[in-house]
This record gives sequence, structure tokens and C-alpha cells, in this order.
Amino acid sequence: MGMNNETAIKEKALGLWSRRGYSAVGIQEICTLSGITKPTLYHYFGSKQGLLAQILDSGYGLLCPILESQGAYQGNMDAALKSWSDIWMQDAVKNPDFFRLTLALGVAPPDSEEAATVSPWYSRIVFSLITLFENATRDHGNMKGRAQTYALSFFGLMQTHGNMVLNRRLSWTEDYAQKTLHYFKHGIYS
Repeated sequence: MGMNNETAIKEKALGLWSRRGYSAVGIQEICTLSGITKPTLYHYFGSKQGLLAQILDSGYGLLCPILESQGAYQGNMDAALKSWSDIWMQDAVKNPDFFRLTLALGVAPPDSEEAATVSPWYSRIVFSLITLFENATRDHGNMKGRAQTYALSFFGLMQTHGNMVLNRRLSWTEDYAQKTLHYFKHGIYS
């Protein structure tokens, strides 16, 4: 392997899971594709769930701080939503396997190990959006008490559009982004 074992294993697992799903791919298949033994995988990650956790930590560990800082409300809701959506879509296009995997994990059964592993990251993303909307209520009083609903709606909108972009059903152009955000904002300002 040209890269270190840990990175190579994560890349192989991510590729398999993004195409077929977490529960459909076993440890042995990941090991075979990576050219390692199970003890090597367990040495690096402890378990299949540990491998997933490290993949999520790598991807969301980079993305979330950017969303939280550059997508924060700073007196201009239009700019905050535009920034957040641009960061989200750019990351989805740059890391399609990661985006597909996390999209699938978001609908995993609630008592599954994959749902338990992605849940803290989804909670962090939603909390950052709730914070964005709560901070905007000082300038947009009609939004008071609706932050969670708006956050979940916006997150769902971005997840759906990211899926459509990756599956080549639409292009997230500047014009399309402006129209989509306009329709969303029209609803939250009313």
C-alpha cells in the first residue's frame, strides 16, 4: 500500500459503504480489499463501528467547524444561509463517497450501531443550525420559537439537494442556489 494502512483501510471501507451500505459490507471484505488481516483492522480501529467512527470523525471533524464559523449568523440571514449551503454543497461534491455514506446513515434504524455512531455528528450539525436561527431572532422576531423546525427543514433541504447534485439530477449553480434559498427564506420570514 502506498499510503499508511490506517488511511488505506478507511478509504476502502468508505468506498464500499458508500456504494452498498454499512450493514451490507463485512469486516472480511474490507480486509481483503485492503490487503490486511482482521487483527490489523482491529489493531487500528477496534471494531467495524470504530472504523466507521474514525471515518465520520475525519470527514465531519473538518466540515463542522467550517459550517459553524462561516455559516454562523452575523446580522445577515441571507449571507449565513448562502455560506452554509455553499460549504455543504462544495463538500458533498468534493467528498461524494462520504456524503453518500452519511446520507444513508441518516436513515439507519435508530437502534443500529451506525445510527448511534452518526448521531452525535448529526446532532452537532442540527445544533449549529438551531443556533444560527436562534441568533437571527433578535433581528427577525417572527422567527422566535421556530429555530428547531427551521434548522431541521434547512438541513433536510441541503441533504436532498446534495443527493440530487451527486446523482446528476440537478446542478447547484449560483442561480439555482439563489432561487432555492429565496424560496426557503420566503417561508421563514413570513
